Amino acid sequence: MPSVDLRKEIGRHRAARGMAEPGAGPAWTTAQEAVAGIVAWLGQEGRWPSPHDDPVPGAVEEDGDDPYGLGPLATLVRDRRVQDVLVVGADRVFAEVEGRLERQPVAFDDDEAVVALAQRLAAPLGRELTVTQPYVDARIDGLGLRLTATVPPFSRRPTLSLRKTRLSAADEASFIDQGFADAAVLRLLAEAVRARMNIVVFGATGSGKTTLARYLARHVPASERIVTIEETLELGLGEIHPHVVELETREQTRIAAAPMDMDQALRQALHMRPDRIVVGEVRHREALTFLMALGTGHAGSWTTLHASGAEEVFDRLALAMLFAAPQVEPGALRAMAARSVDLVVGVERDPEGRRRVVSVHEVAATANGRPRLRALYEAAPRGARGRGRAAMADAAPSEAEGREA
Repeated sequence: MPSVDLRKEIGRHRAARGMAEPGAGPAWTTAQEAVAGIVAWLGQEGRWPSPHDDPVPGAVEEDGDDPYGLGPLATLVRDRRVQDVLVVGADRVFAEVEGRLERQPVAFDDDEAVVALAQRLAAPLGRELTVTQPYVDARIDGLGLRLTATVPPFSRRPTLSLRKTRLSAADEASFIDQGFADAAVLRLLAEAVRARMNIVVFGATGSGKTTLARYLARHVPASERIVTIEETLELGLGEIHPHVVELETREQTRIAAAPMDMDQALRQALHMRPDRIVVGEVRHREALTFLMALGTGHAGSWTTLHASGAEEVFDRLALAMLFAAPQVEPGALRAMAARSVDLVVGVERDPEGRRRVVSVHEVAATANGRPRLRALYEAAPRGARGRGRAAMADAAPSEAEGREA
């Protein structure tokens, strides 16, 4: 890559922004801010060396083939068996290998080398990682990674997490082959999508929620328009369905002066003529906007949620809605969630790293503000007879008829 004359680029940057010369108007307060702004701007134009170009200062080179400048992490990132790479200080590197978290025999020279790598990965994205901004969470498209990093004093030692964002096939054949779900369960979910039922997929981190959410999109008619809202783009429904609009939230950075949170993005999505809305995960006030949208012409939408059981889903939704409506009784919010959601689907990951669908419940009615759930499918414990699967319930989804307030 050709060298960059920072003096000339600063002049171009100021002219492009309509900024006065130093002393003639407002100026950046510190040299650090100036350099960060220039680097971020050049990164957007593709004119600043990317994290791929130079080795990480102080990193231990375990493999000479390191085009991305990741130092001791290069081999792990290239390994197709590895999903997550997790660093805690210079000497503690872990990786999730085929579903199991294992410590790796690699290291950085010192903690400063970990910080240097994290800063270099974040800089072209317009993100800072400093004492005053001690964490970053961002998507690195060129590497197909999601970056999460922290530095002291926010964390005792610098941390770095790299999660590969490769997309699974999310089709019936691969799910059955991997033991993720039975054919009967997949047919049930496909029919629920075609019937425009509202679905919540729940489970713990890394249990397969996003993977199952991708599968559901396969059964939306091609004539319909899907709008997705995520904190970090991971669903990739554009590879599955022909008409998808993907929205991503953003934090305030040197490049993006105005932040956009999940609730704001969801409200914008409602103006984009969606037939279906898919929210990557609900955590806060966006839960109220999402559930209200389900009753205003957007039936057949779905989201994911962290929860340990089907009934807990509605407690979690009520808690999230309290951020937007703190004056409303939690019981009323829980009842609203029960009236809006038709199906809750549970997924889990076992200690061996194997993921599977463990339950499907229909919201049959509400009683005293709480949902009455009807089990359509419940998996038997792994290792039990019948390949760890329970029989399907006789009844198909009834589209939640006969609910009572």
